[in-house]
Amino acid sequence: MMTSHLPRDVPGADADRGTTVPAAGLRPGRHLIAVMLLTAAALDLSRCGIVMATARHAGPAIGLVSAGLAAAWGWQLGTGWSIAVLTVLPTLAGAAGGAWVVVNATEYSDLETVARSVLEAEHEGQSFLFRTGPSFVRALSGLGPRPPLRGAGIWGEARRGGHGLVVVGSHVGQTSRQVAALRARRATADMELDVQAVLGGGPDVAAAVALRVAGALAHSDVLLYTSRDVVAGRDAADSLTIARTVSAALSRIIRGALAARPAWVVAKGGITSHDVMLHGLGIRRAEVAGQLFPGTISVFRPLDAAPGAVGMPYVVFAGNVGDDGTLAQVVAILNGEREVS
Repeated sequence: MMTSHLPRDVPGADADRGTTVPAAGLRPGRHLIAVMLLTAAALDLSRCGIVMATARHAGPAIGLVSAGLAAAWGWQLGTGWSIAVLTVLPTLAGAAGGAWVVVNATEYSDLETVARSVLEAEHEGQSFLFRTGPSFVRALSGLGPRPPLRGAGIWGEARRGGHGLVVVGSHVGQTSRQVAALRARRATADMELDVQAVLGGGPDVAAAVALRVAGALAHSDVLLYTSRDVVAGRDAADSLTIARTVSAALSRIIRGALAARPAWVVAKGGITSHDVMLHGLGIRRAEVAGQLFPGTISVFRPLDAAPGAVGMPYVVFAGNVGDDGTLAQVVAILNGEREVS
């Protein structure tokens, strides 16, 4: 999402109960929900793909409420629609009862057509839940293109001193190559979290690693990554349990390392990004600052979070995004250095 401020009508989430707190002044009937971009980016979704479902109970969803989005576009709902919009509307109108609609968009004009169609359908009383990448929220919000974030755009009022922390849980090949490229620069203190040791259930491996990370942050950026050998479960459910166990250990490490006040945190991987955000940094509400590259790699500034995380740039970096050198580029950008090739 390429906005520097969220709309006023944004519900705050109560993570303990999984409910939303209604925003002041929210107009009744506006139940269009866009799932927060952090989730979309963390799930490695393509930047132009959209999956939406008709929502039976939109209230409990954590996300952005669409009240005021039509005003941001300056549209008069129900008038002046293009032929393309009129073509999409019947498809949306026919979706009900939790049905899925999959949109294969190839360019921003496609996203804008769908956004206008969605707003019209919502105006007629439908509700939608979105699982999407950042580009669609730009279209839905009526925002024009903005340059990638650099310098003050990342930090806001003032840059926090100290060193940063990169947390890697993703095991896809692209991520492993990016980790290798960053390590080759020899500019980070590199620490591997042994997945087998975490799963073994012995001494608290996470607590020991957290102490090492906190100590290293005093003099260097830190790269914390899970061991690269994939540990597979007996079936898909067992593999998911393993992934969540490892991600929970990473979150405990981040929570313990917050005492060292890292200047920034980059989280790489799907479950990793979500768990680090919620359980490691305690983020409940954040400002979406923008993106480091066109249409990808979002930067958030926590507003309601653990004390050590408030105001600190939090970067969500999906596993399959970028080329081999992109992770090293992200670190260079956050440190205000010349970007590496």
